[in-house]
Amino acid sequence: MSALKDAVLKGGVGALGFLASAYTLTKFIVATPVKIAPRGDSEHDMDIVLCFDTKKFSAEAVEFFVQMVCSQSQLIIAPKTKSVLEEHEQEKNQEAVKTNHTYYLLGAAHATLVAIKEKKERAFHGDVSEEPVPDRFSSGDRVDLLIFELGRLKVHADQYRPSVIDEDGEAGDGVSQLPEPFQDEEHGVLLQQALHSQFLTDHFPLHDDKERSELVDTWVKKWSSPQPLSFVRSYFGDEVGFYFGFLGMYTQWLIPLSALGLLTFVLDFYPNYAAYGRGLYSLLVTSWATAFLKFWKRQESALRNEWRITTADSLALEPVRPDFWGEKKFDPVEGTYYTFFSSVNRVKRYVVTFSVTMVALAVVTVFTIIYLWCEEWVALVFTPAKGWDGYYEYVAFVPSIVYSAVVLYMDGKYSELASYLTRFENHRTDSDFANAQVLKLALFYFINNFGFLFYLAFKSRDMDLLEQTLSSLLITRQLLGNVTEQLIPYMSARSSLKTEAGKMAKETKSKDTSVSKVDAELLFPTYEGTFDDYLELFVQFGQVTLFAAAYPLASLWSLCNNIMEIRSDGFKLCMSFRRSHRTSTHGIGTWYYAFSALGYLSVMTNCAIFGLHSGFLSRLFPKMTFAGTLVAVALMEHAMVAVKVCVEMLVPDTPTIVFEAQRTQRAKLRKQASFQVELSSRQLLQPRASDGDKEANDIAQVAAADVDDWLSREKEHRLKLEREVKSLNRLYMNWIREEQAKRKKSEHKLAMLKERYNSPL
Repeated sequence: MSALKDAVLKGGVGALGFLASAYTLTKFIVATPVKIAPRGDSEHDMDIVLCFDTKKFSAEAVEFFVQMVCSQSQLIIAPKTKSVLEEHEQEKNQEAVKTNHTYYLLGAAHATLVAIKEKKERAFHGDVSEEPVPDRFSSGDRVDLLIFELGRLKVHADQYRPSVIDEDGEAGDGVSQLPEPFQDEEHGVLLQQALHSQFLTDHFPLHDDKERSELVDTWVKKWSSPQPLSFVRSYFGDEVGFYFGFLGMYTQWLIPLSALGLLTFVLDFYPNYAAYGRGLYSLLVTSWATAFLKFWKRQESALRNEWRITTADSLALEPVRPDFWGEKKFDPVEGTYYTFFSSVNRVKRYVVTFSVTMVALAVVTVFTIIYLWCEEWVALVFTPAKGWDGYYEYVAFVPSIVYSAVVLYMDGKYSELASYLTRFENHRTDSDFANAQVLKLALFYFINNFGFLFYLAFKSRDMDLLEQTLSSLLITRQLLGNVTEQLIPYMSARSSLKTEAGKMAKETKSKDTSVSKVDAELLFPTYEGTFDDYLELFVQFGQVTLFAAAYPLASLWSLCNNIMEIRSDGFKLCMSFRRSHRTSTHGIGTWYYAFSALGYLSVMTNCAIFGLHSGFLSRLFPKMTFAGTLVAVALMEHAMVAVKVCVEMLVPDTPTIVFEAQRTQRAKLRKQASFQVELSSRQLLQPRASDGDKEANDIAQVAAADVDDWLSREKEHRLKLEREVKSLNRLYMNWIREEQAKRKKSEHKLAMLKERYNSPL
């Protein structure tokens, strides 16, 4: 019955955490901490907030940025409306006080967005799509178009008209008159130069009230309905869309696995079937992991086709990281400067980061050894023989719970260290940065979360302690994760809003105060992307698959957690954070290979547990030696790996319907290309027609008097030619008549000669 007590205790803790999270989330959805005013007229078409550092840089830099935007585009850029607190602060301090940041809003009219859309399609695809233009773009499309237009603007010194002149009354000329962050000619792109110099400290899209409210109603509140993935992707971008697509499919696939895990747990109460149940369950988990990852690959391809995402578009939209630095070199082909960082310097930095990572892993190993000593000490001291009868079972959980909390703490600290080390490596693009960070964190999280479990499974071979530690890690991580992901961001945003509203009420001496929409979103924390969310799923996937036979209920608790995770993550994105940056991607990227590595490793661990701990082989073959068992486990592992490889090779990554759609699209592109080639050939074969068109166009541009003069000259010339032709015609007709007369005269003489010679003498 100890196993039943253990299961009831852990299940009660997990269920309590699940219900508490559901209750708090429900309360948060209907709670509004303070009144937020709707957008004003000046903010109606604004979708992006630009944050400028005016403490380090002068106000002329902001003026220059605004002038470049206005002179090269039709975008609307305007300063943020001052809040009540800012106005009161300005009234109190009559002297000029330099603020740390200046905020501007960026937007565009619908006609401007239509023109930008056509420009973007020509830049990426060479032609404008035939799709009808909507009456109003979605907020996600508006943000994408604004960022595209802002990213193409250049730094032009000749377009700058400074409002402050020098002592001689002249504004000066040349690059020397440009503000400080824009004096570098090697960065010609306005946005990149502002980001590289840290002048533009941040820029983020504003939430759209209507679309966000619809997302909350159809996504966060509807627990039983399918996720509106297309709407989520349209609002938050490709990266967030693929994350929730992966999380949703993973949660659905956990349903049958949870049922099998629950059945396996029930079989533990029947000793004759317990070993068979856990052994078969461990093998089924490896097959489940293989099938899930393969079908996600197909689902990912279907989502790319549905959302019309291509790899070329993702690469074209990926800019250089603002933190990337190196030697400036000139590209003669492009005619621009670029930043070069040699591979030798990068290898040197790799050596440093690798060394630091190894030291961190050594620290984890030392901590694991200390925890093992603590477990042994608790097992020796807290026993019924020493007066702990009735309580020793609960005290035995304390080391594993403390170990779980410390593991989570070390995960957070190493995440900060990994970010610093990856920045030290100086990667050019965000995708390169993310791939390097995934490698570091996946390795550390694997050692930190699973290293001790491997020791328990294959060194000490203590399955009871393995189950206890694994269950503690799983449940503790889920409980603390819900707190850190839901409560802390929401309470932080709520506290900031209440503080701001309290200050406004104190200044205005009014109880009915409201924070403007832009000011409210500036108080929200920044969403750093899906990296931490994928890390959480990575650890959970390993806890479910690597040691499936040790704790079959791991899949059930993961299912309950993920049902909550989908809605809690959606809630925090909609209500607790600023709107996330729209990152272009074509899938989950390197995370797929991290999950695949766990899938291959789960084959080895589960086969080993099946052969060494389940007792299944010993019951079938009582005379089998330990060496024979190892050989059987190795053969089983190789066979399952071979099956896994065959499945990945034989099952296509692209579904048939997607493949047919891609074939149709390629055929359409081929027809368009053939049409363009044929049209070009016809134009080349008809040069005179094109010359005549050019001559006609040139004549159409001549003045009316010149045209009349030319026509009169041509008319006179034509009349002259007609007269000459008539004269020649008369001469010709006279010559013909003379020739006819000569011919008749000759015929008459010939007839007379014939008569003379034919007459009789």
